[in-house]
Amino acid sequence: MPNAIDHVARFVLMRQGYRSEQVDTGSAVMRALVHDGEGDLPPLTVLHGWSSMGVHQGIVVRGLRRRVRRVVLPDLPGHGWSTCPSPLNGEEVTNAIHTAFPQWHPEPAVWMGSSFGGYVALRYALMFPEHVRSLILVSPAGAPMTDDERHDFITLLRARTEADVRRFLDRVSARPKRRNWLFAKEMRKVLRRRPLQDMLDHQENFHPFTEAELDRVRVPVTLVWGRKESLWPRHHLAFWRKLPNVEVYELEHSGHSPSIDQPFKFGAIVEEHLKRVT
Repeated sequence: MPNAIDHVARFVLMRQGYRSEQVDTGSAVMRALVHDGEGDLPPLTVLHGWSSMGVHQGIVVRGLRRRVRRVVLPDLPGHGWSTCPSPLNGEEVTNAIHTAFPQWHPEPAVWMGSSFGGYVALRYALMFPEHVRSLILVSPAGAPMTDDERHDFITLLRARTEADVRRFLDRVSARPKRRNWLFAKEMRKVLRRRPLQDMLDHQENFHPFTEAELDRVRVPVTLVWGRKESLWPRHHLAFWRKLPNVEVYELEHSGHSPSIDQPFKFGAIVEEHLKRVT
């Protein structure tokens, strides 16, 4: 459930011209913030990461929302103000977005996804390529992992102890920050929410991508990766480089969240991508 800060962020975005829309997909009620821009750049859908929500992405596109034809900031099923189908898996998530998409975008859009949102964006592009103009993948989830890597990652997301949460926050940051420890208690409440834990219970349904699937991606792809990335193993970057028609940006001073660690550099990369596919 959104907390007080999330409600404030939503209020601020709506004062900036966003409006709230919802679509009943049959298995979930999808909610999104939608902003109609005044520019000529393609419409943009921004998918958030694990345990996040659409309002958290408003700052990512703050300099672009008027320059594109439309911005959509959805809450993925089980996150934010969207409800959760059961069981929740990758196919349910992408099907829910597919049902809602025609009401949010009248034309194919650029899909930008961070972390888990990157997984959903790429899975969606494979299932419904006619709706995807291009992809911007930011530290995406979904590369093959060893059993040990998967166990370590799931342990972090289970958040059984505050120590697990502190390790998670440290690995998400470009460098460990003392303030992460101050947020650990509140972040544990977020990670322990029932929909997120249910997703972990069914994590085998979120299949990693294969090289054969990467070969099927035909749209232009921009991949943004932090050189200080520590949530995903280094070999994941080598896997994503196998995407056809991919342009890779490694940001020197970024970790798992380049849009937060280097917002101006990241914004310039996104704008360049939008111009390139216009």
